Amino acid sequence: MKNIKRSFTLIEVIISITLFSIIIVFLYSTLNITQKSNQVFKDELNKNIAKEDIKFIFFEDLINSKNSIKIYEDKDKNTILTFSTNNTFHNPFYTNITYLLSRKNNLLRIESNLPYDSKKIYQFKDNENRYIDKISSDIKLFKVYHDNKNNKKYTIYILYNNEKDLIFTLNTL
Repeated sequence: MKNIKRSFTLIEVIISITLFSIIIVFLYSTLNITQKSNQVFKDELNKNIAKEDIKFIFFEDLINSKNSIKIYEDKDKNTILTFSTNNTFHNPFYTNITYLLSRKNNLLRIESNLPYDSKKIYQFKDNENRYIDKISSDIKLFKVYHDNKNNKKYTIYILYNNEKDLIFTLNTL
């Protein structure tokens, strides 16, 4: 009987390694694309959650407002929204809420024991009478519109620099 040894030739081994390498490269690129798309999805989800949080904060503040809501305009035509509410985050005695756009394009929620005074530019300069929360950043324009027909209806418009606009309507009690 003849002893026949069966084995792969060198050419067959090189071809199989090459094919395996090509498959690995495609799998890696697919994994990389999947990771990038997951990150994009996660970023969009976080932006949407942040916008829903903004809506919820405004809703809680306006639904619990105690008196009339005053709307002012700053020199850049942005709205300054001020009112008194029972919805406080920091101190139950700091019931005066002011929303305004800062110089650094941040939407701020100021909770203080003093009502907003449009004649005092640096009213919230000291740290004793207020808490400042940054609600959102990178904002180009902040506007609040009051519906004259329905006295309790307010439309809030936030124009971002690099994102889609946020617009929503709330009814107060």
